Amino acid sequence: MNRSGQLPSFIIVGAQKAGTTSLHIWLDCLPEVCMQRDKETIFFDDARFKRGIEWYCSRFKHCGSKDVLGEVSPEYLFSPVAAERIHGMLPDIRLIFIFREPVQRAYSQYLMSCRKGLKTLRFCEALIHEEKRLREHPELSSIIGYMKRSRYCEQVRRYLKYFRRNQCLFLKFEDLVAGGDRSREVLLAIADFIGIEAEDLSLPKKNPASIPRWPWLQQALYSSPFWKRWIRVIVPAH
Repeated sequence: MNRSGQLPSFIIVGAQKAGTTSLHIWLDCLPEVCMQRDKETIFFDDARFKRGIEWYCSRFKHCGSKDVLGEVSPEYLFSPVAAERIHGMLPDIRLIFIFREPVQRAYSQYLMSCRKGLKTLRFCEALIHEEKRLREHPELSSIIGYMKRSRYCEQVRRYLKYFRRNQCLFLKFEDLVAGGDRSREVLLAIADFIGIEAEDLSLPKKNPASIPRWPWLQQALYSSPFWKRWIRVIVPAH
């Protein structure tokens, strides 16, 4: 653990739309754990890093004598600078990664944009025009970077450049939300990884609209030649 200056001992770095909000709620309810004050601190990205370590520590002042402090900020996985900055300040941190099937993750992000009233294109059109739109509006990557944020390999490589493999825990969203023993195994793995014993192994229900409801749509997506080409791009053969 890291008690110096109220800094976290673990960070859930992503991915976006992969159950991180539910994990934040579950962890914050555990008696030994205290999560950051904000839902997503996003300190190690550009916008807030200049505020300094004092500001970052202030996000954990409410934790008092809690033994294990943690942060959830799924923006970190996608950030080109977060891994290096985290290592510079917290070289012994433990990192938790949660990956969701890439197509479903992208579509869930699209649904989130729709719920926020930000949709301007149909999903397939948004994918086709994504690179052009991101060049014109790079600040909107968290909203319209559907394919880019599903390319996990390049994102994880940034972290493995700075952190040892045993500092990283890699999990699957599908196991987390499966229920029963599969969900409990994921939560037990997290508890063991951050050094606690957890009695409550039930995940709070959150963001139900992000879970696919239309099997016919999923089948149509996977049978599309466009999707097959995209899968080959975001999931390398090796």
